[in-house]
Amino acid sequence: MIRLLLVDDDAITRRSISENIPWESLGIFLCYVAKDGYEAIQYVLENPIDLVLSDIRMPLLDGIEMAKEMKAIQSSIRFVFLSGFPEFEYAKEALKLNAFDFITKPISNTKLIAVMQDAVQQIQQENTNQIALSEGIPMMNRNRLIGLTSGGTVNENLAGTSLIKDGAYACLCIISLEYATDAAPTILDLHEVCTKLEALPYCSVATVRIASQIIVLVTDPLSLQETEFLQKIEQTKSLICKIIQHSLKVKMSMVQGSTVTSEAEIADSYNQAIKGTSDSGYVLTEKVKRYLLENLHDSQLSLNSIAQHFLINPCYLTVIFKKYNDCNVYNYLIKLRMEKAAELLRTSELRSYEIASLVGYNDSQYFCNSFRKYYSSTTSDYRKQFMQEKELP
Repeated sequence: MIRLLLVDDDAITRRSISENIPWESLGIFLCYVAKDGYEAIQYVLENPIDLVLSDIRMPLLDGIEMAKEMKAIQSSIRFVFLSGFPEFEYAKEALKLNAFDFITKPISNTKLIAVMQDAVQQIQQENTNQIALSEGIPMMNRNRLIGLTSGGTVNENLAGTSLIKDGAYACLCIISLEYATDAAPTILDLHEVCTKLEALPYCSVATVRIASQIIVLVTDPLSLQETEFLQKIEQTKSLICKIIQHSLKVKMSMVQGSTVTSEAEIADSYNQAIKGTSDSGYVLTEKVKRYLLENLHDSQLSLNSIAQHFLINPCYLTVIFKKYNDCNVYNYLIKLRMEKAAELLRTSELRSYEIASLVGYNDSQYFCNSFRKYYSSTTSDYRKQFMQEKELP
């Protein structure tokens, strides 16, 4: 039903219109009848409205000014105006407000019914178009993701905008669902879950269902370092798990692919995640990387302590980590610590010795030397340069 608000300062007109028009048969719900513009605006402040049928000439606040105020409150509201005079200026202002029609008094019920029928039809069509648009963009993203995971190309006319903004970090996760045959989620269930995942804040999520899996591409254009992105990934993965388990009531497991920065690399991230679903070595290295990220502050972290935590031989850890990454465990830990330190320099006023402690260095001088070696800049110069770049127009 289209929600209608009637506004007229004349009591006889209000009664005649509200009682003599078969509103329900037109698909209209007459929500409220206001005697002036101020009363009508107060109602709109507290209630959603689709259509306003209003007199133009009213004391204190005329219909045109009232409509401008309402547009500022609910931009989607449409109008049909009534006037005792066919005044050109009023009609012109009504057209600027995208009004459906401008009806002169005395009002013919036949004319009013015809105008309201047209208004209902147009509003319903606009609503249908809006729904199609809101559902169409995610669907284009899903179709685009299907093509990219297979390493294929995408039809640019149909695919929508790029899933990864220039320079943004992204990674692909494969979520495996486990359920009994008689308890399998329906296609509608999975569609609703995908819609919820696509609405997650902070990170852009494109989802597609493949058999008993949900593939999720998570991107974040705001992360300046991979470390910062990996931290956000963990937060997003936690939200993903909660949404799926709450909505589908199924067991699930998630494997994360490699971090990428362009759509051309999505297939690589997907293939890495596929390996993780059956490769215990890859799963182990991902667990180690997550453990390092969560324990950067621990100055006692070492190859031996990490291996002991996972109950494996340090030599095996070295070999298996190098197999799936372009560096060894020690260098990866240094990378995480330096990137975290750079993030803290950009986002806080902490002093160097405080940052050193937060990223696992007991000796602040050793930390500063390590930072200068990694970034070719002192901590103070790094922060100063960032602040100068931030102030540029």
